[in-house]
Amino acid sequence: MRSSILPFVLATLFAVTAAAPASTQKKKQPVVLTRELVHMCRTPLQKKDEKHLQWLLDDKIGKGRSEQAYLQRYALTTLHFATTKSNTTAWDWKMAADEPSAIQKHGDWLHPSIHECKWYGVVCHRRSKTVYELNLGYMKLDGLIPRELYILSNLRDIDLHANDFQGVIPHKFMNAMGKLEHLRLHMNGFFGALQPEITQMKNLKELVLFGNYFGGTIPKELASLSKLELI
Repeated sequence: MRSSILPFVLATLFAVTAAAPASTQKKKQPVVLTRELVHMCRTPLQKKDEKHLQWLLDDKIGKGRSEQAYLQRYALTTLHFATTKSNTTAWDWKMAADEPSAIQKHGDWLHPSIHECKWYGVVCHRRSKTVYELNLGYMKLDGLIPRELYILSNLRDIDLHANDFQGVIPHKFMNAMGKLEHLRLHMNGFFGALQPEITQMKNLKELVLFGNYFGGTIPKELASLSKLELI
């Protein structure tokens, strides 16, 4: 069987095994997680924070897709489960939806038979079906930005303003966003210092961060972003 390893998924699944009592653990050979195995697996995961993995294991539309397309769906699924901590996994479609039908459909997020490019706020290239925009302002999202968003390295525009995100901007995310042009994170609850890794976004034209709790000094490396027009 051809192996197509998803490192972070495999690590999470192994974490479930590692959590079992020592008396019940048995020495086993390492498992190679292939796409075929992922689609065949139907064993419920035990940890609540692994809902996104269980959903993917049961996902119908992921079958037969390339690894990169599968990881794209994984990243968006992780975003959904990571940002619905305090509002019972119901995003505020009434406030954010541009059309009434989106209220009833709940934006189609996590619909097992609908491509992620048709989920509300997700914009993809027509031919490649690669995500290049995320427009999720005013959605009452909370929690931390999952670092898994680094998988969406073709993003050009990210708008997450007027939510309740907290914590710091993940380093791995910033390092992968070399194509990003617009980043709007204002009116949230981010804190800590603005890290020099933000300069990895070399194509950044717009950086909007007001209304957060960032501390420290503005990194001097920010001056290297020659395309930056608005800050």
